[in-house]
Amino acid sequence: MERVCLKKEVNDCLADAICAFIEWLIRESGWRVRDRDGEGGLIPIRPRDIAVLFKRVLNNREDMARPYIRSLEVRDIPHLLVASRSFHQREEVETLRAASIAIEWPDDELAVYATLRGPLFSIPDNLLLRYRVELKMRLHPLRFRETFASDALA
Repeated sequence: MERVCLKKEVNDCLADAICAFIEWLIRESGWRVRDRDGEGGLIPIRPRDIAVLFKRVLNNREDMARPYIRSLEVRDIPHLLVASRSFHQREEVETLRAASIAIEWPDDELAVYATLRGPLFSIPDNLLLRYRVELKMRLHPLRFRETFASDALA
């Protein structure tokens, strides 16, 4: 019972915490991004450079985006809500979703495989299979063989 309450409490404050992080990114972090509209130099991060992706917009008839919208409005951060089934089927959204899963769950070999094979890294199947079979290594982004480290030092 206690675990369910904790999960609900975390979910209840998640939107505010994420929006506070976005506010910090924009107003205080000093992070810079490449200016795709101008000459390509580095410029301070803007609200338009940030995306918040949801697995679903509705959960048991509850609007999952509403708390985020309210929190962004309170902080006077411009935003745009794009919600449609086709949006989540776009290749770049699926790519980011697979990469996010691989980062969160690095033991999930399928998610790591999808990320490495996908457009972010474009590693061909034959190299991934060769790595897996010849080196007898699992596809895990945080593990590497000691021989690789010793080869690098030599």
